[in-house]
Amino acid sequence: GLNSPFGLAQLTGTFRKMDWFKNYRVVVGWLNDQAVYDKIEKYAKAANVYHNLQNKIIGATGQVFRGMFDFEYDKTKVKAKLGPEIVHIQLDHFVNMWDQVNEGEVKTLFDEVKRRFKIRDIDDSDIYKSAKLAIAMKNIVERFNLDALVYRGQHFTEKKFQTTAYLGSAMLQENGIMVASEGDVHGVVMMMTQKLLTGYTPFFVEWSSFDEKLNALLLMAHGFADPTIAKDPKEIWITSSPENWGYTGKGFSFEFTGKPGPVTLGHFIDDQKGCRMLISGGEILDLPPLSVGEVNLRVKVEKPVKEYIAELLYHGFPHHCMVVYGDVREELSFIADLMGINKVFI
Repeated sequence: GLNSPFGLAQLTGTFRKMDWFKNYRVVVGWLNDQAVYDKIEKYAKAANVYHNLQNKIIGATGQVFRGMFDFEYDKTKVKAKLGPEIVHIQLDHFVNMWDQVNEGEVKTLFDEVKRRFKIRDIDDSDIYKSAKLAIAMKNIVERFNLDALVYRGQHFTEKKFQTTAYLGSAMLQENGIMVASEGDVHGVVMMMTQKLLTGYTPFFVEWSSFDEKLNALLLMAHGFADPTIAKDPKEIWITSSPENWGYTGKGFSFEFTGKPGPVTLGHFIDDQKGCRMLISGGEILDLPPLSVGEVNLRVKVEKPVKEYIAELLYHGFPHHCMVVYGDVREELSFIADLMGINKVFI
């Protein structure tokens, strides 16, 4: 009758035989079953994000940081499998933008930093250099119509401009442009995906340590994150940078933590098995930020934390991770299917 699935079975069986089924999903329920519509909405959102990624442009300046083979990428494969196009930006473009920045814009951003954030261990010259590079980065994004920017800071932009790119990275993220350092192209694609799914800017972090008592991971950023996703915007510190790769002065780094609540963790790896997506979930704990000169999160995971780390290392995912507010694991799974790549749930 009207409730019988046999008619649909004829279609699904035919689609399977003809290898047409890979982009379809089956949802079973009644017309007044809200869960059915929620499932359809998730898949529709995932499909929309997948198609949206095809139109995105990532600017990449500098090569992957030496020795970080986990980040190496093939720009053609990135376009074919994940969607975005990669445009290589020469350092000369940055130098030209640096030389041509409007001093009025630099002064405006300098004043904003002084007014908006708490500051320790750096002086005005550190803030000024960071503000100047931030304006140059903004102009690069506008010049090449970029949706995301990936750069190598160490021995590259930091040495050339004698400051970190962290203020520029944070300001771009606040304005919807995803940013990653150390040449992590796959990471910035995950950030774009998470941003499109949730509306929130993800945290760009590293697997730093773990706490068995809390059953949590300590995740630390590369000196920056979107200030609007801080736990308390009034408690954002600007500090000296923990690492110096050739600049003068004390650098520039953000220090804060995220709001407590559920999060989704993700990344990609392209290895001998092909491209795979990491999909994981956790919860940012309601704890004060650590005073370490970095954005830092403590994320409780769903399985024993040592087992979690063992699985992560076994599957060979990179040493960076993208963390976004909300649980979008199912949507990421749909997107991986549309991309035609394998996925690993941890």
